[in-house]
Amino acid sequence: MKKLILLLMLLVSYNTADAQITKKVKKFFKYSTIYGVAGEAQPQTSTQKTYFVDQGGELFDITPDAETNYSYGFGIRKVARFDYENKPNQFYDGTEIQTGLSSNIGAVKGWEYKFQWEWARQFGNEYTREDIFLRYLGDNFIFKLEQMQDGLAELDYRAADFRWRKPIGKKLNLSIGAAFRTHRPYGYLPIADYLADNAWLQLAYDIG
Repeated sequence: MKKLILLLMLLVSYNTADAQITKKVKKFFKYSTIYGVAGEAQPQTSTQKTYFVDQGGELFDITPDAETNYSYGFGIRKVARFDYENKPNQFYDGTEIQTGLSSNIGAVKGWEYKFQWEWARQFGNEYTREDIFLRYLGDNFIFKLEQMQDGLAELDYRAADFRWRKPIGKKLNLSIGAAFRTHRPYGYLPIADYLADNAWLQLAYDIG
């Protein structure tokens, strides 16, 4: 997926002699929006200190240092809005929720996409987030690829969807096809299985 995106980016800047390819690449990126977002916030901290006294009677301040939360990223998108939708914000920042990103049928024919990358730190944990959406709406078929990797939620999701499409008038579409989805286990806690048969104290001794 990343190689495909990189190839498309290179084609835009590459001065090729093939005018037909250049025309198709320009059409692919026409009406697209490039955006970026950055933010920083102070984390919630407690006014209470945490101390530890060792066996020798020495006092240690073990209050954790709260690191600043931050988030920055960029993306490129071309997702048409339906007639009944309003533009979410004056400027895109990557948090918009549009019907076109979750529906099978887009508002326009041709390519629609959203490629977004984000780097962030929250509660002292650094993570990355990748959101990929690519769809082609033809006269008689629909093709869609999706990928979501969220390091904070430990979510790794991929999907491919191919459908036959039969338009009926301007407002009704019938479609049938197949979808393939895969993701890592989400919400599963391996430690729960361990503690069901073992004492937590034994685990502490095992890891020192």
